[in-house]
Parts: sequence; structure tokens; C-alpha cells
Amino acid sequence: MEKPEDLGIEIPKYKNGGKPSALLYVIIIIITIAAIYVTIFLCKKYHRETVRLVTDQFNRQQLILARSAAAGIGCFMVEIEDEISELSNFPAVQKMEPGMFEEMEILFMGIPRKTSLRRLDKNGILRFIYPGKGWRKDLIGQDYSHEIYFQKARESGKTVISGLIINEIGEQRVRVAKPVYIEDETGTRIFNGIIIGSFDPKKLCELYISPLVSGETGYAWLLNEEGYFITHYEQEFIGKNAFSVRKNRNTDISFDTINNIQRKMMAGKEGLGCYMSGWHRGEKGKIEKIIAYTPVRVFDKVWSVAVCAPTNEVEKITSKAYQNDLYSKGFIILILIAAGVSLFIVLYRWTRCLEQEIGIRKQAEEKLKKNEKQLRKLNATKDKFFSIIAHDLINPFNGIIGFTDLLISEFESFDSKEIKELINVINKDANETYNLLKNLLDWSCSQRGNIEIKPATHNLIEIIENVVKLISFAANKKEIMININLDQQDVIFCDYNTISTVFRNLLSNGVKFTHRGGEISVTSKKTKTGIAVSVSDNGIGMKKEDIEEIFEIDSEMSKKGTENEKGTGLGLILCKEFVELNNGKICVTSEQGKGSVFTIILPQEGREGKRQKAEGKSEDRRNH
Repeated sequence: MEKPEDLGIEIPKYKNGGKPSALLYVIIIIITIAAIYVTIFLCKKYHRETVRLVTDQFNRQQLILARSAAAGIGCFMVEIEDEISELSNFPAVQKMEPGMFEEMEILFMGIPRKTSLRRLDKNGILRFIYPGKGWRKDLIGQDYSHEIYFQKARESGKTVISGLIINEIGEQRVRVAKPVYIEDETGTRIFNGIIIGSFDPKKLCELYISPLVSGETGYAWLLNEEGYFITHYEQEFIGKNAFSVRKNRNTDISFDTINNIQRKMMAGKEGLGCYMSGWHRGEKGKIEKIIAYTPVRVFDKVWSVAVCAPTNEVEKITSKAYQNDLYSKGFIILILIAAGVSLFIVLYRWTRCLEQEIGIRKQAEEKLKKNEKQLRKLNATKDKFFSIIAHDLINPFNGIIGFTDLLISEFESFDSKEIKELINVINKDANETYNLLKNLLDWSCSQRGNIEIKPATHNLIEIIENVVKLISFAANKKEIMININLDQQDVIFCDYNTISTVFRNLLSNGVKFTHRGGEISVTSKKTKTGIAVSVSDNGIGMKKEDIEEIFEIDSEMSKKGTENEKGTGLGLILCKEFVELNNGKICVTSEQGKGSVFTIILPQEGREGKRQKAEGKSEDRRNH
């Protein structure tokens, strides 16, 4: 078989002629995007670096504030110690003799920061207190020996400071205790109690903590060596454990970072840090803060002053500069975008001609592919057309030859009536063969789209019985039983000759591929779209991959039967063509070694019948 001839389509070949390539487009776009990206990246990097530097400087300023507060608190404690030491040097105070009260009064009047002065004897019993009026006078004689500050002052012989304690009427106080000694006849110093100076921690807050405001909303707080707040902006925190109060205030945030910072503060370390908080001056939510902290040495203990502020304080400082920087960088980006767009427009115009030529070329290629496919299909049809004729004519000719051989060999044994019946069968086979040949020629016309189909309403069982008569000789020869299970009332709307050819091919294939003594069944079932007629056998069946090719014109599907019957493999292709010409569908299910089932769905009535039924239903509705 010769290859399809060239269609004579000349595809225009494009020459660059100095026009830009697609690569140049890509390069320009990449350069423009890269320039914009680099500009934005550098701008953000510069801003981040600026924020980092400003934040670091801001936090160092907070550290300076913390140090100033720590120095003030240290001076405050030194003053208290000096004044208590001065008081402890008076003999009347040392020996708790008359005149002691006057000395305490004089010293108290000079120190308004204290809330009271107290004198405990060596057993921790309160002997004198100033002021001594009101509820305080009832404290004389009370035992304070259990207080830690009394025990430490007695044991160490040095000035000590208490933690945050609650006095007798529920007020928060901090007490500074200094031991008092007297000499006996031998000059030995003997412990003779302590002098206590009490003060309100709020005084520390007023003098040294509250004035510290970092930025606009930052604040300071004071932590003792045990992790308790001595002063804090949040009043409810004062006197409470810094670790537990945060956790109880907000359970949704992890305070690991600030807890680690607080441990460093309790250890007397100085430093800078950053942590996540759950609130700030009434504002709630996740708020990032920066913190600076420094230790305060107070007698035998180490307190720590911390100054903190939210990071948005720094952002307020840098936002204006960043905004101006964005304006300048935005102007540069606009210039880059304008340059890139302008260059892109120029290149786009240059390539319009190229796109048109490419479009012409694609159309030509598509036309070539389409025509080539059509030529290949026509060649395949032509190559196998005669095989179709031979394949589908062999069965009726077998019937004719079989009956004529029977007449020749046993003519004398038949009477005239039997001879006439045989001649009628031969005549019918000859007519069917002629009609088949005519339909095959019409099928050839169908490939050109001009075959004439004459559909009409036919009784299904009559078509099947007529076809079975034509193949009964071959079936009987292989002792194959053909079972017809059809409703006498089943009708189909089809072209008689083409559909007869379809069933003849299906039944012939059933005989061909069924073992001797097997069975073939013809059944029907009504569907929504018509009648489904199934031809099933218990023959050799097919593989799954073979099922997908049996209806293809260019496939090489041709198998021998169970007794080496030959065929071209094109009978099913003819079936598919004819079924579709009759507005039907054909499908197959098969399992190798168990048989096959071919199902044809055909309409029961034509369009005119459907239209008349629809009109009848409409008329019935109107009548009702």
C-alpha cells in the first residue's frame, strides 16, 4: 500500500530578521523583577537593621534608667542604716533606759520616710515603738523573736532587711533591722536586741520607680531575691510571686523567656532582653517587650530593678524614617517598572508579526495532521473492504452450498414437497446474500456519508429467527444449541437488512468461538431508551486488551474459531457501523475462558412515533 500523497501545503518558515527572541523577553522581565525585588529586599533589610540598632540603643537607655533607680534605692537604704546606726549609739537606746523614747522621737521626726521605729530586747520582745499612739501602743510586750530578720540580725551581727511583710493592720511594709550591743564589766559586747526602721514600699515606688517612664508607656518594677514583686505598675502584682502571678493572669502565653530573665535578676545579674507578655497598661494580647535590668545591693540581699517597654515604642521612633525611606524607594521602583513596561511594549510590538506567522504555521500543521489521519483511515478501510465482503458472505454461501450438496447427494430420497422446501431455503439464502452484498456496498457508501437507511418497525423475534435459520447449519454441525428467549411483542425501529446483518455476524461469531456442544442465548430487556438485545455464549471469551480493539478498523484482530474456522476480524466493525447508523449502541463484556456477551440497544420507535405520543399526552392533560 502506498503512503498518502503530500497535501501540497507549504508551511511558511520564519526567519528572525533581527527581531527579538523569546529569551530576550524573559531576560528583561527577570531583570525588572530582580531589580524590584533587590530594591525592596535592601529597603526591608535596612529598616530591620535600623530597628535593631534603635531597639538596642533604646534598651541601653532603659538600662541607664534602671541603674539610676538602683542607685537611688541604694542611697535610700544607706540613709536608713546610717540613721538607725546613729540611734543605736545612744546609751539610753542601748540599755533601753528612760530618755530612749525622746531619742527615737527626734530621729523619727527627721526621717519622714519611715512609718515606725521599734526597739526589741534580746529576746525579741517589743519594748518601745514610735509613734506609740493608737493601735501601736497595744503592741508593747509582743514577741517578735520568730521573725527571720530578728534571727538573722542576732546571728550575723549586721544590718539586715526583711522581705515584703504585712504589719499588724494589714499594710505592706519592709523592715531594716540593726543589732544593738552593750558591754559588760569585762568589756565584752553582749547582744541586747535590735532597732527596727519600717518603711512603706510605696515610698520607694514614688521616689525611684514610678518616675521611670521608658518611651510613652514603658514602666519599671522592683523584684526581691525570692522572686516577689516589691513594686509594680500592676498594683495586684505587689507582694506576689512573679512566676505564678503571670501564669495565673494569662494561661495562653508561654512565659519561659521572662521567667529565665527573672532568675537572672534574682541571681544579681545585669542585662538586656526581650520577651512576650500578655498585657501592658490595660492592653491585652500578645505584646512583645524589651527589658533592661540591674541589681540593687540592700544589706544582706540582692534586689533587682527592671525597666520594660513594648517594642512598638521603637517602631514609633523608626516609623517616620521608614516612611520617608519607602517614598524614595517607591520612586525608584516606579522608575524600574516604567522602564520594564516600556521595553516590554516595544518588544511586544516587534513580535506581533512573529505570532501571526506562528499561528499560520500551526493551522497548517493541524490541517496536515487532520488530513493525514483521514487518509490513513480511508486506506485502512480500502485495504480491508474486500475482506469484509468475503467474511460476511461466507456464512450464507455455506448454507447454499450445504443445501445444494444435500440435494445432489440425496435427491432421489426426497419427495417433491421436501425438494421444494430446500429450494425455497436456497432461494431465501440467495436473496439474503444479495441483500447483504448490496448493504456491504452501501456500507462503502457510508464511509463517504451517503448510505440510505430505511428504518421501520419490525418484530424482533422474526428477525432473530430468520437469522438463526441462516446459521443453523453451522450450529448443528458443531452441535451448538441456540436458545431464543424473547418476548413475542418486542419490536424495534431499524433498517431490516443492516440489523439482520448485525445479528447474523454476532451469532456466527458465537458459533465460531464456542466449543462443540456449547450454547448461545439471545435475550432482550426493555430500557428507558429502547430494547437491549444480548447475544451471549459460553465460548473462549476475550482478553481485556482485545475488547478495546475489536471495533477498530485499523486493528489486526482476527482469530481462528474453536475448530480452526477462519475470518477477517471485521464482522464486528461492520456491526458497530450498522448499529450506529440505526441510532443504536453496541457494547461487549467478556471473560477469557468463560464466554462473551454482546449487547445492542435499539430504539422501539422513531422520532415521529415519539412526537405523536408526546402530543397525545399533552392532549390528555388538556382534556383533564
